[in-house]
Amino acid sequence: MSLTKELADPKSPVRELVRFVGSTVSDSGGGMPWSDASQHVLGLDGIPTHVVVSPTVGANAAMVGTAFDYRLRFHLSQCRVKDFVAWNGAILMREIDPSAEQPLTRFFTNLNILTSQLSPAGQKLKEDDEQLLSAYCVVLAQIESVYRTRGGWLPHIPTAYGGEASPEIEPLLQLAPDAAVKDVANLSRSASDAMSPLIPHVANGSLPYHPNPVFAGSAAIGGADADFIIATTIFELKTTVTLDASALRNALLQLIGYILLDYDDEFKIHRVGVYFARQAWVKTWPLWELLFPPADVIQHSYAKTEPSEDEITIRLSKIRGLMEQVVGGDAISYEESFS
Repeated sequence: MSLTKELADPKSPVRELVRFVGSTVSDSGGGMPWSDASQHVLGLDGIPTHVVVSPTVGANAAMVGTAFDYRLRFHLSQCRVKDFVAWNGAILMREIDPSAEQPLTRFFTNLNILTSQLSPAGQKLKEDDEQLLSAYCVVLAQIESVYRTRGGWLPHIPTAYGGEASPEIEPLLQLAPDAAVKDVANLSRSASDAMSPLIPHVANGSLPYHPNPVFAGSAAIGGADADFIIATTIFELKTTVTLDASALRNALLQLIGYILLDYDDEFKIHRVGVYFARQAWVKTWPLWELLFPPADVIQHSYAKTEPSEDEITIRLSKIRGLMEQVVGGDAISYEESFS
């Protein structure tokens, strides 16, 4: 079971721990005595609701969400296709259907040629180039879905092609519906502005960037790769139309889950962030605000102070240890652990 499924399962001990550790987030809308103050501290009472990038009629929302994740990566850095989850999907497709070998090899070769020609990192592309790269990202999303479903769904791969394929004449682009391509391109143009404080610094290498980071505890939970980390901030990317307190809480709890799975503190995460692409909204929080009890968070916030580095380190170590026990199947008492 993946982290996403664990957090959606009311009976999951992982969900119980994440919500307990992140009680400032999870209880901020539950009518608790501190919920109004928690909402204010976390900014849940000032969420923008205006949709900047409306969905394209007929576009598959899940496909667009995954495809835009790829398109954003090309905004941020030079990409190695072998690092993509879609690459694993292609490996699985070849195992299931050996006739897919040549078309998939050609597709990834043409994608490499295209991105070498365009150098999209840190650039605003011309309209035709944006549409073309977005189409490749839509195909990548479909290939990734093969891996996510463990081969439970396979796209139809066109194998017959007369002549020499090029980035502009790539047969697998037939898999990219026009509506999805248009939607991804619209989101991409918005990202150039919404993420403008970060894109140039990641693109020129001055800020470290980790796409789809996997954590020490990911395998034991059945899979958990986050969207991306920039410097010491872990981000959750959302392309949903609805942005409200509930949607934001769910995104933050997902991020807390990733942080707890980073048992060995490999990524040195100090902040968490969300990017709601359709609202062109980016916001970050200090990590401790999501991991300390509501009373402590509210007190520090009003006093304009924060816990010491030692306090943060000790708490992180303790709650990650608890996560490792829970993932390993141990039954624990959270109240006793923090008494």
